[in-house]
Amino acid sequence: MTSQLQNLSEFEGRERQLHQRSAEISQKEESLLRKTLAAAEAQMPQSLEVARAANQLALCSFHQGKSEESESLFLKALALREKLAGSNDPEVAESLIGLGLHYASRHQFEKAIVAHKRALSIDEKELGPNHPLLATDLRNLANDYKGVGNLPEAEKLLRRAVAIDSDVPKSKQVISP
Repeated sequence: MTSQLQNLSEFEGRERQLHQRSAEISQKEESLLRKTLAAAEAQMPQSLEVARAANQLALCSFHQGKSEESESLFLKALALREKLAGSNDPEVAESLIGLGLHYASRHQFEKAIVAHKRALSIDEKELGPNHPLLATDLRNLANDYKGVGNLPEAEKLLRRAVAIDSDVPKSKQVISP
């Protein structure tokens, strides 16, 4: 019993160290992304480089639980990408996916559905009906429909995602951010 308690204590100590290290890495990543965004904005404020940097910082902020900042950055990236690359560009879909995940995490499923539907539509047109990324888009949208209680629609989307996944080798399947 004593050795089990000691093992548990050692495990908990290692887990705390890993969590602390992960937080340190996340802070460094955030700092680098902020510098990247500032540099891109200084060179050319209305550019795809700014949009990409804003989207990356939005993802970082999202994973850190900085909800207000992540939404603002996703919206900034989305607006720039739509303006500069066109409303049906895959980079627009990328920002919509992040924005949809943000909304879903705040239980704003109706907004998440709008964002994820649009991302799915763009990706279907640009990538084709059986691309591995579509399975991720479909799972995101299914989770949104589950959130509003529309289980039949969620099931339909999940079945389509599974069908796509079953046709794709494991090494090429895409995991959501």
